[in-house]
Amino acid sequence: MAAWGDQFNVVYYLVREGDPRTATKGGAAHLNNELNNVARNTDDTHRARDLVDQGADLSSTNGAPWHHTPLHQASYHGRYAMAETLVGLGAPLHLHSNPCGRGTHGTPLELARGGGHHAIAKMLTCNGGEEPVAVGGGGVARQEMNRVGGPPDLTNIFDRTKYPNGGPRRGPGDDQDPCGVTVMCLPCMVLCPLSCLATHGCADLVDGLTSLPCKFIPCSICDPNAINPFWFCSQAMGWAASHGQLHTVMVLAKNGATLDRVNSAGYNARSDAERERHQHIVQWYDDWAALGKPRNCPALPF
Repeated sequence: MAAWGDQFNVVYYLVREGDPRTATKGGAAHLNNELNNVARNTDDTHRARDLVDQGADLSSTNGAPWHHTPLHQASYHGRYAMAETLVGLGAPLHLHSNPCGRGTHGTPLELARGGGHHAIAKMLTCNGGEEPVAVGGGGVARQEMNRVGGPPDLTNIFDRTKYPNGGPRRGPGDDQDPCGVTVMCLPCMVLCPLSCLATHGCADLVDGLTSLPCKFIPCSICDPNAINPFWFCSQAMGWAASHGQLHTVMVLAKNGATLDRVNSAGYNARSDAERERHQHIVQWYDDWAALGKPRNCPALPF
């Protein structure tokens, strides 16, 4: 009976989850299988990162009839922290799978929406989870992350309605808390109030301050490039990028901040955003850089 029970469990697993031996595309099969299981059953994001570092393939699936990648699993089962981590690691967003009654194509976004996992659905949408749409000539339009409307140009790169702000990460066990950061880093915030405003996403106030003539006085409260010696020679743009405050990053760039300046920890605004998995800021930065890094003022000499 024990042997028969074991065989029954194996058969049930293969029917319900798919044969792990089919998960062989890219990395080793056992790594792919474990990543799929970790994404489905846990919120152990550290283990997921380790498996990807070891060679697990983010596009591998659990085989027929489900064809679910790790991101499909996390989206289906409502595991926000896992889904966001997988997106940050580069998981494909548009692969089709067995929809299990949730949508037409079984994309991660459809699986999340169909299960009522609205926070995951919003996160996927903000990171480009909507499927690309067909265009004339049989091609496919590239779906840009968190961008509304057509391609960027010099007239709309600073248009906040085109690029939603995003804001700090919100998810079970993975919240970013600007208020807590302010308390922990109080000396830094007192020394450089602009960094505090940037952390909290006060884009309008930051825009007003950094538009004043005193912006040309180094290290003044209006200087968009003011350096904070108490925290790795950080700048307001880094605090904003680290906390997902895209609109604040945009007004700082518009008013003369040097977004590609690297602090003493080795990060600039883009890599700060990338480290904290704010892909909407990375996307905007790349759009801005592709346009020649425009600004609405003369370049500051410092």
